Amino acid sequence: MVSRYLGAQKFDKVNRTATTGLWVTVGSSLIFILWGVLGTKAFIGCFTQDTSTLQMGTEYLRICQLFCTGIFLGTFFQRILQATGRTFLSMLAQIAGAIVNLVLDPILIFGLFGFPQMGIRGAAIATVCGQWSAAIMGFVLHMVQNKEIHFELKGFRFEKDIVSSIYRVGAPTILMQEMDM
Repeated sequence: MVSRYLGAQKFDKVNRTATTGLWVTVGSSLIFILWGVLGTKAFIGCFTQDTSTLQMGTEYLRICQLFCTGIFLGTFFQRILQATGRTFLSMLAQIAGAIVNLVLDPILIFGLFGFPQMGIRGAAIATVCGQWSAAIMGFVLHMVQNKEIHFELKGFRFEKDIVSSIYRVGAPTILMQEMDM
């Protein structure tokens, strides 16, 4: 939606849509955090009755769900960068997150360099650190490079038409992100 409004040179709509998108992103992540607290074990239980798999799957997914705001914000800022044609910067943010995850995985799983051996918990923590790294990198790149978009937090009000447009355009991404977790 931001890209469409930029193309139409409706800059007020650009900023309102970006700000609404930010709030929708944070609100959506809170729903997934709640689901992580209440429904993770039942969800994993739908796929296995093996006690060990249930325990490890629940532990991994619960950590990822409790800290999922990172993947939501990472995706948000990557899409904002893409909306302004800065796809290379979006890719850099994704790569930064992937590198952090790749580096931390063996360190936290196996307990290297003085870190305790954490196994599946370490894998989840590395994943979350990678997601948050991508989010932070995306935010910084947005703040430095996206001069066209300004978040209007003061006096913000949800607008039904903007929210419905965001969900209509964003539904495929939402579904793909859930499959990624």
